[in-house]
Amino acid sequence: MLKYLLGLISLLSIVSCGKTPLYNSKWTQSAVKMDGKLTEWEKTLHQVSKQTNLLCAVANDKEYLYVAVRVPDKRIQAMVYQLGMTVWIDTMAKKRNTIGIGFPLPLTQTQMDHLGNALNKGGQKGMENAYSELAQEFELIGFVEDRLKISNLASKSMKVGANFDELGVLTMEYKIPFKQIYKRIPNFDEELSIGVKVNTPEESADNDPGLFDDTNNNNPITSNNMNNPMLGGGMGRSQLPGRQGSGAGMPRQPSSSPNFPNIWLKAKLAKE
Repeated sequence: MLKYLLGLISLLSIVSCGKTPLYNSKWTQSAVKMDGKLTEWEKTLHQVSKQTNLLCAVANDKEYLYVAVRVPDKRIQAMVYQLGMTVWIDTMAKKRNTIGIGFPLPLTQTQMDHLGNALNKGGQKGMENAYSELAQEFELIGFVEDRLKISNLASKSMKVGANFDELGVLTMEYKIPFKQIYKRIPNFDEELSIGVKVNTPEESADNDPGLFDDTNNNNPITSNNMNNPMLGGGMGRSQLPGRQGSGAGMPRQPSSSPNFPNIWLKAKLAKE
C-alpha cells in the first residue's frame, strides 16, 4: 500500500506540471449553499485532470468567491480522508501557495472509529453521511500570521461543505469572502489561480513538526494500527507515505511544501 500511494503521488506530480487551464467564473445571483451538493454546479464543472478525473468549478458574486472540487477517484478520496486537502488562492494568477484553506482536514483516530461504527451500522451510505457531518472544520493558511483552525459554526462568512452523491463521488465546496483575499475591491474581469493539493507527509516524518502542536488529542496521525473505514479496513496509518511501520507516536499533518503536488487552474471573475 505504501508503494501504491507513493505511485499515486508521483502521478499527481506529473499532472501538476502541465499548462494551467483558464475557465470563466459563473456569476451567481444567490449565495451558493455549502452542502457539498452539485445543485449549483452541474453545468459549470470542468475536468482539470484527465488522469485523476478531478473536476472543479468557480463562481462568484459581488462579495464571495465560490469553489467546488469533485473527486470521483476512490484512491484519491482515501488520501483526502487520511491526509486532508488544501485549496490555494493566488490573486496574482500565478502558482503561489500563499493563501489557502485546509479542507477537508485529516481524520483523527476518534473520527476514524466513528466512521467505522457508521459503516458497520449503515453500510457505505451511513459512513458517507457520517463523514459529511464531521467535515465542518477547516484551517486558514496565510490569512493571519499563524495557521488558524475554525469551524463553520464559528465562522461568520467563510464556509465549507462536503458530501457524496448517489455514486459515492466526493464533492467539496468553499465560500471565500473577497475581502479576505484581496486588499482592494477586485475587478470582476480579472484572473486568479486556484490550486488543489492533496496533502502528503514529509519524506522524513521524524523531522516533520506538523500543523497542530496541542495536547488535546488533535493529532490526525496517531496510531499505526488504525484501519481506514473508507477503504473497508486493512489500511493503517503506518502505511502512509513517509512512515514505515514504526510503533512510535506518529507525526502530525505536515506543513506546506512547494514540492507537494498541486493541480492548478485559472479563473476569470464574472461580472453581474
